[in-house]
Amino acid sequence: MSIQTDNSTTVMMVNCTLNCSTTASRQSSGSGGNDNTIYILTTVIIAVGMVGIGATVYYKTLWEYIKKPKAFLLGVFMQLIIMPPLSWALTKIFQMPQAEALGVFIQGSCPGGTTSNIVVYWMDGIVDLSVAMTGTSTLLALGTMPLWLLIYQKGENLPHNLSIPFDRLAISLAALVIPIFVGMVIRANLAKYANIISKVFIALASIFILIMVIVNSVVSKIPWVVTWRQVVLAAIMPLIAYLIGYLVPFFPGLKLTHKAGRTISVETALQNAQIAAAVIQISFGRSRIIIAMLLFPLLYYVFQVGYSAIFTGIFITAKRRGWIKEDKEEQEEPANAGKAAAVEKSGEVQRTAVEKTEKDGIENPNFTNENDAAV
Repeated sequence: MSIQTDNSTTVMMVNCTLNCSTTASRQSSGSGGNDNTIYILTTVIIAVGMVGIGATVYYKTLWEYIKKPKAFLLGVFMQLIIMPPLSWALTKIFQMPQAEALGVFIQGSCPGGTTSNIVVYWMDGIVDLSVAMTGTSTLLALGTMPLWLLIYQKGENLPHNLSIPFDRLAISLAALVIPIFVGMVIRANLAKYANIISKVFIALASIFILIMVIVNSVVSKIPWVVTWRQVVLAAIMPLIAYLIGYLVPFFPGLKLTHKAGRTISVETALQNAQIAAAVIQISFGRSRIIIAMLLFPLLYYVFQVGYSAIFTGIFITAKRRGWIKEDKEEQEEPANAGKAAAVEKSGEVQRTAVEKTEKDGIENPNFTNENDAAV
């Protein structure tokens, strides 16, 4: 009797083990399929966004700033060289858990976002300079992001579950190069439609990236938990970036205009949260700690947009009341960078050779009125 009971128990245990293994295998297989689908969709969505970013870059404007690069290079330097160690230092000061800290650092390593171009316009900055810095930092970030993440991984000695998958990261970043150049070709050859394409593609990418983040968390049954450290860092990090981005251009030897300072300040603070979210999604899509990393770019985006609205309102009010005086000369705005070169004594706006009709009959799409471009 006991032997039969033992045998029955053994058979039941074997059957249970086989059934459980089969169920787990199916769940794992389904999870892998979901991960691959999310990975592919996220890559496609961010590629669409990169076409939009590329469509904001006019290659002749970029070339003009390369020839006169002081403000241009300073802005890119602030975005790609200063912000990553700044974000790293803040995570140390607030003693953030490793997963949350990695999310902060990835955001800090990102290039400028296209939101900055709109804010620069309303804050009476140099729009062409902003566009040139955004496009250049986006291209250079394809190399600087993996480099900074490699330095970070070695410096922090990350555990296995937080090891940065550089193979997936490299593929995802390399895949962004082609869409950016496609966007630049659209800007150069379809100038009339480039602005619409840029706005639509960037808006769609931003919306669908957020949707993919939510879908991934639901499919993976990952809870959303926001910590006070994430909120505080998301609140103070863009403020610090705004401040240092505005002060550095006035260091001895640089002597940039206030207009250039405002432009660099905005470009430094408004980093691309969409790229940060996409990189995290693509690189760590199979990890249970992905939400801990993803929450910071989302919070950062909310705060940087909020601050931008506040600062823009303050600037416009101060300018209307005469508290802010315009600079008398455009030291860092190239004459051919897509804006009016000078104003005649009569007050009429003149255009430079680049701002007039190009050889193919298409006007420079980045032309803006001198009243908007006044430094």
